[in-house]
Amino acid sequence: MHNSINRKEYDMDLRDIRQDYMQKPLDISSYKDTPGKLLEVWFEDAIREDLPLPNAVTLSTIGLDDFPNARVVLVKEVQHDGLVIYTDYESIKGLEIDKNNHVAITILWKGLERQIRIKAKCEKVSYEESDKYFRSRPKGSQISAVASQQSQQVEYAELSARSEALEKKYKNVQSLPCPKNWGGYRCTFYQIEFWQGRPNRLHDRFQFSKNDLVWNLERLSP
Repeated sequence: MHNSINRKEYDMDLRDIRQDYMQKPLDISSYKDTPGKLLEVWFEDAIREDLPLPNAVTLSTIGLDDFPNARVVLVKEVQHDGLVIYTDYESIKGLEIDKNNHVAITILWKGLERQIRIKAKCEKVSYEESDKYFRSRPKGSQISAVASQQSQQVEYAELSARSEALEKKYKNVQSLPCPKNWGGYRCTFYQIEFWQGRPNRLHDRFQFSKNDLVWNLERLSP
């Protein structure tokens, strides 16, 4: 006999959670041709407000099993036409980007009542660029990047042993060279949506879509 589950007992009811939004209107007029500049301004606002991990974003890829796959990563550069992230190229996300370089990036800054949704195409940066950033990282982070075969199954003792071996091997050098399987992706955006919370759920939503070299701007219903 199969035991039935009482859904009223086990389910969680979240319907009464409410959030009031009190922000001012989003003036998009100065950025209608340069959404990348508005993106930079919003990052500057998040940093100035001392929000926790303002460069943390959700990167969504098309999985090798054709299901969407999402994880939080840290943006290391904000450019006028894209964002730069770094990872192990042989990680799950790296393999997925190699198969399909179309990604989605989502940013939520709750303290500012702002969200950004981005569609982008990713390409590897040069090895020289990756190496320059890799050498700027703390030595412990360099060692962990070399020791870890990101996304692969591992026992902690094995991972720890690799790390200790690398610490001994490189104890007399200031920086490790960047591994060939580690580096940056430049995610060049072709669609960006800026969302600003407003009272009574009448939120501001502006979507920029790139057509050749021209940005088209639309206001979307909240």
